[in-house]
Formats: sequence, structure tokens, C-alpha cells
Amino acid sequence: MIFLNDITNSSDTDIILLYGLAGAGKSYVGDLLGTEFGYYVYHADIDSTPEMKLAISEQQPFTMEMRDRFFEIVAEKILLLRKNHKKLVITQATYKKRHRDYLKTKIPGLKCVCIEADDNTIVTRLSSRGDLISPEYAKVLRQSFEAPDKDDFIFINS
Repeated sequence: MIFLNDITNSSDTDIILLYGLAGAGKSYVGDLLGTEFGYYVYHADIDSTPEMKLAISEQQPFTMEMRDRFFEIVAEKILLLRKNHKKLVITQATYKKRHRDYLKTKIPGLKCVCIEADDNTIVTRLSSRGDLISPEYAKVLRQSFEAPDKDDFIFINS
């Protein structure tokens, strides 16, 4: 089991990607890192493309092309944020290994942390949020989630 202080770096510079299933608690953990450890928090969903927003509203899965374009935007934004923030945490589901690998190549020193929670906790969180990601839609999305790399941290957020 790891704790928040196990994820953070004792140096003045650190960059962390929190990824995982919808409802696992990526934003919650990111906000805790911001509050407790002084990280600037970038919730990457804010930069979702119009076609991704449409897919979400229609509860359709994303295409690989949609994901590729989105992660180009995210990488550019992270590089811009790094100029002004030595400690940065990014929250984004990042379901595909290829996109986590892409970010690792674009962002030197990026640490990847998979946020996990049990199914019942995820359903409860998604049901109470009342946003466009319903528990049913999350099940559709889950089918495209690829397992974390062996070198990534795993943080159980229950």
C-alpha cells in the first residue's frame, strides 16, 4: 500500500499523472496533493475537444483519433504549465497505455500513478456526482482501459 507522501518527491520539482477509471478518485487525490503538498493541479478534462464532449453527451466511446488529438493538446498544456509550476499534478483517465507512454516521452520525469477503487465505490461516486459519466456509461468506457505499467504506482482510493 502506498500513501500520498510515497507518491510525492522530496525535491522542489515533481510532475505526476494520476490516471484510472472514471469515478476512481483522480480529481480528489489530485486536489489533496495540491492542498497538502503544494502541487499545481491540472484537471486535463477541461481541455476535452468538442468531439469528445459530444461523444460523452451521446455516451459513445472515444475513437483512437480523438484520443490522439486530445493527448497532443494535453502534452502541450503540461509543457506550458511546467514553465511556471515546479510541482505539477495532472488528473486524466488516460485509458490507453500508448497515451501514457506518449506523455512519458514528451514530459521528462513524469511519474504515473494509477488510482484504483473497488466497483461498488466507483458506482456510488458516479451516481452521486450527477454529471455525464453515468455508471452505465462508465462500464462501456471501462472496456477500453489498459492495465498500468509495472513501473507505475498504484494508489487504492477507497
